[in-house]
Amino acid sequence: MKKINKTPKTNNIPPPSVNNKNQLWLLGLLILATFIVYADALSNLFVDWDDIEYIKDNPYINMSSLKGIANIFTSVYYYNYHPLTTLSWALEFKLFGLNPFYYHLDNVLLHLINVVLVFNFVKKLCKRFEISIIVAALFALHPMHVESVSWISERKDLLYALFYLCSLILYLTYIQSGLKKKHWWLALFFFILSLLSKSMAITLPAILLLLDFYLKRQFTWKIIIEKIPFALLSVFFMALTLYSQVYQYGDVTKVNDVVVFNIFDKVLLGIYGIVFYIFHLVLPINLSALHPYPIKINTYLPIIYYLAPFILSLLILLVIKIKNHRRELIFGLLFFLFSISIVLQFMPVGHAVVAERYTYMPYL
Repeated sequence: MKKINKTPKTNNIPPPSVNNKNQLWLLGLLILATFIVYADALSNLFVDWDDIEYIKDNPYINMSSLKGIANIFTSVYYYNYHPLTTLSWALEFKLFGLNPFYYHLDNVLLHLINVVLVFNFVKKLCKRFEISIIVAALFALHPMHVESVSWISERKDLLYALFYLCSLILYLTYIQSGLKKKHWWLALFFFILSLLSKSMAITLPAILLLLDFYLKRQFTWKIIIEKIPFALLSVFFMALTLYSQVYQYGDVTKVNDVVVFNIFDKVLLGIYGIVFYIFHLVLPINLSALHPYPIKINTYLPIIYYLAPFILSLLILLVIKIKNHRRELIFGLLFFLFSISIVLQFMPVGHAVVAERYTYMPYL
């Protein structure tokens, strides 16, 4: 008797290419939606809040010679060192003069590129399309990111994130391709570009170690040694950043001439920042261009600052108690904490206790 083959036919099963096309369509729709959301920013002008100093009155953006370009890379301007960001403005000035439309357009385009990079990074990390597209959508459309995209002066957020993400993707490729050195070198190269765009990139070595943890790499000396060049670059640029701030304020620990915070206050300011950013990740309300330092009344901070350590402790306990997807939760929490750490005001600098633009990469 002839046996009947009960194996189902595969003719009706869509080939992988069809699924890939659907994924590309969804990603394309996300890019389109993001552009539509930020389209209003294209009609914005320069604002009298850093745009004047960084663009209109910036002598370095008139790069009519190689010497002018060299000056960009050898000078601290407006108390910051981010030469690649300045170079991007210089190119725009050369091509379009002081037409703000093109500066805003480039910000939006950079954000769209970053959305694609976020999608690719998450997909490469977890191998799941649905998670990748959700994370990319949250990154693309989160209200806390409006400041970074719509404000020309925050070009540095967009550029540093672009190169930061490229470095992370290449590091993942380095691990997943059998430790091929060319990917390690490329990751290092893009890390340097990120550092030259904004100093917040100094957190990347810690994130690389976190990726090792998430991917369950066996802890060896090799893992430490391969991070040393990244760490040395971070230390150098951290020192350069502190120099830039001291150059501005005279005293890096001085916020202004009115409020002086003691050590306990500074700890509370830093913890409050963590709670603020976590809360606004879930519920982005009461957004503002400036969140000033609190006013002390009878030597005391507002009560929310004293409650912040207890709120943070409860959140940490909640993560510890959750058993399912614990590694993913720990990875996500530490990614956020590591990448936001240098702007937490444990050592107050500037005039804002928190800032929405600081969340651009940490909210990934």
